Parts: sequence; C-alpha cells; structure tokens
Amino acid sequence: VATDKEFGYFEGMKSVGECEDNKIEILSHNKNLFSSEMVIGSLDINTGLEKEHINEKQIRTKDFTRVKPTTTYSVSCDLCPSGLVIHQYDKDYKHLKSDVVSKTVFITDTYCEYVKFRSFNADSNIVNENAKLLLEEGNIPTDYIAHKLNKKEISLNEPLRGLPNGV
Repeated sequence: VATDKEFGYFEGMKSVGECEDNKIEILSHNKNLFSSEMVIGSLDINTGLEKEHINEKQIRTKDFTRVKPTTTYSVSCDLCPSGLVIHQYDKDYKHLKSDVVSKTVFITDTYCEYVKFRSFNADSNIVNENAKLLLEEGNIPTDYIAHKLNKKEISLNEPLRGLPNGV
C-alpha cells in the first residue's frame, strides 16, 4: 500500500557529538578492575547485605565492581591473608552466591554482573582499610597496580553522521 504520509522515525534524533558541542569522550581503564575502596564492615554470607561485626573485625569493599558473566578472574589482596569471600550479584544487585576463595582464581556465575569482596584476619584481628586489591580478567594473577581510569576527549569538526542507504 503506497502512501504520501511521511513518518517521523528520525525526527528529533541527533548525531553523535551533536548534543556535546561536537565532542565525544572515550573512557578506558588499566588491568585492575577494582575501583572501590575497602571499609570496615562485613557482608552477610547468605544475603550479601552489609552488616557490622562486634566480635571480629572485617573489611569489605564499599562499592560494587562490574564484571562479565561466566568469566574467569584472578584476584589478590596484599593484606587479606585469610583469603577472600566473593559475593556475586545480578544486574539488579540481587545477591546470587558467596564463595570463600583461598586461591586467586574464580569464575563468575551465568547471571553475575557485579561483585563485592570481604576479608578478615582471624589471627591478629588487625584491620587495614588500605589493603591493595587487584581484580583482573584471566587466570594468571599479575603484580599489583592501582586502578586508573583514562578519559580522552575528542573534538569533532562536525557531528558524526550515519552512512547513506546502500553504503
């Protein structure tokens, strides 16, 4: 059926950079995916919710760290001699499971999108919020480097445009 009516499918759409004064930003990071900090406290082994401990001192990550589902990661923490408990969460931050990890390698669950960690030093009851945690993709742990986010801004002469039909 032919019609003379125009459809406004592209009406109001803007090209990349058009709303940003013809600039685009590119974000990247180094190998250390852990961008949070360690704080005094704990995470419940069954629910993954934050909780405080009176009898034992524990440290936990303050924020969620984004990860990929069914992916192998290596993790190390210089001041976590008792190992780590890894809490896995789905895209809606619902707790999926917790694993005690004495090794440095773990695989995320099929629906895992975020992780949090907790640790404690049962021997000396010493808590150090400045623990250096390294989380990286792969099964071979490497030397610690601090997480670093890189931001690059690119100026464009004009907004990026789509290719014409047939190209």
